[in-house]
Amino acid sequence: MLNFLSSTSLHSRSYVFRSRLFSSTNARRFVPTTNPPSLTLAASVVLGLPLALWTYKCLAMVLFQRKLIYMGYIPMGSRQEHIDSYRDQLLDFDFQEIQLRNNSGVTLYGIAIRKQHVSNNKPRATVVYFQGNAGNPLHRIPVFKTLLGACSNFNLTILAMAPRSFWRSSLRSPTEAGLLIDYNDTIRYALEQWPGDPIFLLGHSLGASIAACLTSQLEDSEANNRIQGLILENPFSSIPDMVRALYSSRWLPYHYLAPLAWDKWDVVQAIRIAPEKSMFKRLAHNGGILVLQSENDEVVPLSMSRTICEAAEIESPVLIRGALHENAWERKEWSSTIKRFLARLVNL
Repeated sequence: MLNFLSSTSLHSRSYVFRSRLFSSTNARRFVPTTNPPSLTLAASVVLGLPLALWTYKCLAMVLFQRKLIYMGYIPMGSRQEHIDSYRDQLLDFDFQEIQLRNNSGVTLYGIAIRKQHVSNNKPRATVVYFQGNAGNPLHRIPVFKTLLGACSNFNLTILAMAPRSFWRSSLRSPTEAGLLIDYNDTIRYALEQWPGDPIFLLGHSLGASIAACLTSQLEDSEANNRIQGLILENPFSSIPDMVRALYSSRWLPYHYLAPLAWDKWDVVQAIRIAPEKSMFKRLAHNGGILVLQSENDEVVPLSMSRTICEAAEIESPVLIRGALHENAWERKEWSSTIKRFLARLVNL
């Protein structure tokens, strides 16, 4: 019994000693001080935190850059939409959903649309539409209706295919090489499907830059001679140029990410190295290229259209007064300019 009590007493004193030691140690460790922080600590907080955040954002922008360039997922639900949801907008139009499978196993979906009850005596033409970097062809139906209404002197068909990762097309990773393949296959389809029609290519924003790069690479074969015109609406000169334009301040690190773009879409370089027998060169020499630029474009600087025209040695861009990047088609000048361009090239 005495042994037990003495042992208990010993343990109690040991516990009290350790508790006091621990308390005194912590008290010494966390005692507030009135001394100012060292210069090293202050510099680490003031400079290190913004640097860490900028590094994180820059790394994310580089790694996920194709998510920022090719936004087929915007607006939400764009990949699940069905043409039946738009039938109310197409009451006076013939339309069909197109499915095209290419040799690389990619399936493309698109729409073909034309006005109903158009006289067969009117000259025929087909417009292949290259869309911008978001949404799907269904979102461009108002654009197509405006163009078809303006070109009433034509028996006009508009073909708009969604490239990979857009709309219901194959969910493959979009790349510059991949989209060039998709739109090349779209042109081949149009040439086969409407064998008697002159073909015109109409691209908006990213689609305009794709169309310019593609025609710079395509050889001007006998089949391709049916491609009579190229319309570039609000094109940009390259992705690196767009990065520098969107992040124009040289004090921010994002300005210097331009060389890290994987997909350059360098229209100016494509034009400069295009062979003389390329489709683009033939269209440029024959007056078959029209560049449209929104006057108040809030995305693409006006200077880029002028740079493209200078590189191609063609007429200056047609300025669409008062238009923004996405709404030039609402201006009468947009449709009337395209109508005159088409009429001139089909000899109306």
